[in-house]
Amino acid sequence: MVVKDSQPFSIVEDGGFKAFVALLDPTYTMPSRKAVKNMVFRKYEEEKTKAKAAMQKVQAVSLTSDMWTSINMEAYLAVTCHYVDDTSKLATVLLGVLPFPETHTAVNISAAMRSLMEEWDIEKQTGGSPLPCSPPKGGRALALGSSVSPQSESPAYRGRPELWGGPHVSRRSPPRRVAVTSRHCQTDLAEVRDSAGGPLRVPGEHALQVVVLPQPSGSSPVGGRCVGTHTLAAGSLVCVSPAPADPSSSGTGQTGETVPDISGPGEPFSSVVSRAGRALAVGALASTIQAGCAFTGPRDGAPPARCLGTAVGLAPERLILQGKGLPETVINTIQSARAPSTSSLYAAKWCAFSNWCETNHAVPSQCEVGSVLSFLQNLLEKGLAFSTIKVYAAAVSAGHAGCDGGPIFSHPLVKRFLRGARRVRPVSRVLTPRWDLPTVLRGLSRDPFEPLSQAPLDALSFKTALLLALVSAKRAGELTALSVSPSCLLLNEDSSFALLRPNPAFLPKNINSYFRSRDIVLKAFHPPPHSSEAEAELHLLCPVRALAMYVNRSAAFRSTQQLFVCYSDASRGRALSKQRFSRWVCEGVRLAYSRQGLAPPLGVKAHSTRSVAASTALLKGVSVEDICAAASWSSPGPFVRFYMLDMSRGSLGNSVLESGTPFTA
Repeated sequence: MVVKDSQPFSIVEDGGFKAFVALLDPTYTMPSRKAVKNMVFRKYEEEKTKAKAAMQKVQAVSLTSDMWTSINMEAYLAVTCHYVDDTSKLATVLLGVLPFPETHTAVNISAAMRSLMEEWDIEKQTGGSPLPCSPPKGGRALALGSSVSPQSESPAYRGRPELWGGPHVSRRSPPRRVAVTSRHCQTDLAEVRDSAGGPLRVPGEHALQVVVLPQPSGSSPVGGRCVGTHTLAAGSLVCVSPAPADPSSSGTGQTGETVPDISGPGEPFSSVVSRAGRALAVGALASTIQAGCAFTGPRDGAPPARCLGTAVGLAPERLILQGKGLPETVINTIQSARAPSTSSLYAAKWCAFSNWCETNHAVPSQCEVGSVLSFLQNLLEKGLAFSTIKVYAAAVSAGHAGCDGGPIFSHPLVKRFLRGARRVRPVSRVLTPRWDLPTVLRGLSRDPFEPLSQAPLDALSFKTALLLALVSAKRAGELTALSVSPSCLLLNEDSSFALLRPNPAFLPKNINSYFRSRDIVLKAFHPPPHSSEAEAELHLLCPVRALAMYVNRSAAFRSTQQLFVCYSDASRGRALSKQRFSRWVCEGVRLAYSRQGLAPPLGVKAHSTRSVAASTALLKGVSVEDICAAASWSSPGPFVRFYMLDMSRGSLGNSVLESGTPFTA
C-alpha cells in the first residue's frame, strides 16, 4: 500500500488506519514507521539487484528521460531504461528520479544520466555516453552511441543553450531506420540492433501515413515544432509542423518544457502529409496526453496555442480537430460545448484509458475497437456501475480518432456492448431518501443552531447553506456563485424579503430556457408577530432570517463579494469552493441528527437536497413545472428519472392491513 498508493510511512501511526486493520485482524501487531521504511528499502534493493542482473544479460538498451518542475518550482530528471529480455518481451526499468537544480543544459543532463548508467552498470549496453561532453549545436539525438558530425547552428536555437539537443547520426554511417526517442517512451520498442555507430532502435516494417524525406539542398529547413514519436508503431504519424519556424516559440511546449526540433540544419526535413497537408501526430498521443497538454505549432504567424486546461477539452480531441483543418478559434468553441466539470471528468477517464493502453501495448487515440471494448469489459469486471462505464466510453470517444468513419462511441459493437452492460449491471436507484427531512429541520431549531445570534460561526454557516439548498433546490455550484454585491443581493432590513442573484459571469452546468431566470426570491417564513409557540418555532427555520444573520456576521472578515466565505483561520474570508460548500451541507445534516441523540445517516450527499426538496414540494402539491423552473430542469424527465423520491411516510403493508375489519364470530 505504501509503494503502490504512494502513502507515507506514517500511515501505520494513523488512528483510522489502525482501527481499520484491527477490524480485519484484531491479533495483528502493527509495525512501526521505521520498520515499514526498512522493509521498503530492503525490497527496493532486492528488486534493484534483480533488475541489474537482468540488464547485464542483454546486448543493448535504450534510455529515455523526462524533466519537469513541481509546484514548488523544484526541477526533476527521470531516466527510464528499455530493453528486450531473453523471452523477446519488452522490459522497462525506472533507473531513478533525480533532483535537478542545475541549468538544463546538455552537459548537466549528460552528467546526470552518466551517473545513473555507472550506478546500474549499463554503460556497455548503451554504447557509451548518452550525450556529448560539450553541447553540440544541432538537433536531437537519434540513437545512443551514434557518431557526431559538426553541424551549423540552427537559427531557432541560436544563443539558447538550454534548447541544444543531442548528436545527429553521421551521414557516413547512416542507420537503416531510426525513430526519434520519445521523452515519454512507452512499450513499443520493436528491436535493438548493433550498428557501426552503436546500438540503435530499429522498428519493424510498417506502412506510414506520413513520410519524412530529405529536403533538396538549398531550400530552407522546415521550422515549427514536432512531438517526438514512439518507434514508428503501426499506424503512427510523424508530426512536422508545416508552419514557418518561429524562433520565439519553436522550442517551448505548452507546459513550459523544451520541445526539440528534429529538423536540424544539418539534415533538413520536409513532411509529405495527407489531410490537406496537416500532420496529425496521433501516434504520439499516448505520450503527449500523459504529459497533460497538446503540442501545436505556430499557425499564420500567431503564437502557439497554450494548454487551456480542462475548461477547453481533451488534448487528443484538439489534435484530431486540428487535423481536420479547423481554426483554433473554432476548436475552442467546439470544446467549450462541455461544462468544465465534464471536461475535467473526461480528462481523468482518458488518463485511466491511456494507462491501460500502455500496459496492453496499444496507442490510445488509434487503437482498434476491440481494445476499447476490452478496456470497458475490464471496468465491468471490476464492478463499476453502468453509468460510470458509459462516462468512460464517452471520454474515450472524445479523444479517439474514430473508427469506420465515425466516433468510436457510435460504433455498432460499442453500442451493443453498452446495451449488454446495462442488462448485466442494471441501473438501480434508491427511491427513498437517505435522511429524514423533518428530523433535520427539527434539529436546525435546536442547539447549537439556536439561538441564532449566539450560534457558533460554523453552525450558522451550516444552517444557512442547508436552508438555502433546501428552499431553492439549486446545485452547489449555483449556490456558491451567489454574491453580496448590491446588484446581486437585496435584503430588507426587517428580514421579510430577500432576492439573491449569482455573479453575472457565472455559467451553470446546464444552460437551458430557465437559465434566464436565475433569481432566488425568498419570503420570510412565519414572520412575527406569532400567535402561537408553534409559529415561533417554525420561524426559526426562516431562510431570510438565517441569511441576514450570516451576512452581518461575515461582513467583518469577508474579503470577497461571494456570499459564502470560509470561516477557518487559515483561509478566513476567502471565497468558498463548491466542494467545501457541499461539506457544509452534509455537516449540517449530520450535526442536526447527532444533537438529537440520533446516529447520523450514512452516505449523505449535498446533491441529495435537490431530490428531497423537489420531491417534498411535489408531495405538498407544487406543480411539476414550478419545480423544474426552480431546479433549472428543462423538462420533467430528469426529475422523474433521477431525482423523484417517495416522501410518503406510510407503509404499503400497513395500509393494506388497516383496510380490513375485525373478525367477529
